[in-house]
Amino acid sequence: MHTQLTRHQLLVTSLAVLVQPRPLPAVAAPSQAVATAAPAIITTPANPPTDDNLFSKTFTGPSLGIELSDAADGRVQVRRVVPGSPASERGVPVLAYLVSVNGQPTAGLSAKETQALVQRASRPLELTFDGSAYAGLPADKVSQKVAEAQGMQTATLRIEKDEANRGRTCGMKSAVDDVVEVEFEASVEATGTVFDSSAQRSGRPFAFLLGNGDVTRGLELGVLEMCIGEERTLRVPPDLGFGSRGSRIFGVPPNAPLVYKVRLVSINMQTDPKVVRSELPDEQRF
Repeated sequence: MHTQLTRHQLLVTSLAVLVQPRPLPAVAAPSQAVATAAPAIITTPANPPTDDNLFSKTFTGPSLGIELSDAADGRVQVRRVVPGSPASERGVPVLAYLVSVNGQPTAGLSAKETQALVQRASRPLELTFDGSAYAGLPADKVSQKVAEAQGMQTATLRIEKDEANRGRTCGMKSAVDDVVEVEFEASVEATGTVFDSSAQRSGRPFAFLLGNGDVTRGLELGVLEMCIGEERTLRVPPDLGFGSRGSRIFGVPPNAPLVYKVRLVSINMQTDPKVVRSELPDEQRF
């Protein structure tokens, strides 16, 4: 049983992996900030939505925490989900297409027009989304798409899901601004030498704030969209590890690919894989 600590205590007591943070690329302004919207061009989506990819979310308040953008195929896409917002709590995924607003199709509307439709629509508000942007993608590609949409630096990262994950219940996935606890073992791929692990540090799960740059980029990206109890093997390229300098502290040579074996123990102190973010008290959601 773990002692209940506050987020601040977790972050202060955890030893972050020493790596020089890199500046995040500039994120384009949300589409609703554009003064003049271009005429809508109706095109046929490359991957038309199917019932398997459609899902709906219901909102009651005026603010949702969703920023929209115009996709290349003419549809309206979720550009960003504000951490801690109603959309984040309900699990609206970045890059999903917004298909309808209270049953009214968004086909032919620009992101700006759709944003206005959402704002004036009656509450409760039902938004229907198409998740085909993720359809058939492996875990590493999903994590990369989410990270890029949030303005996080990415490179080629391979994520291998353990066979033990099959059939595992997943009511809550990790997201930017969550405090996560992981059990991990980090090694140099070429030699197999273990240079860091939660067992070596204290024998307890290691905690960090996801998206804060406290650990190597590879570890941070690899833990995105992860379920409580899930196990992954992360194969991290040098650009997302210690780069051309390596690490004298950990004995990692320059330009060394790394391997992390990770198990997600908790998200914001929650250890039950069945827990649903939107059903938690406000102070435990994020």
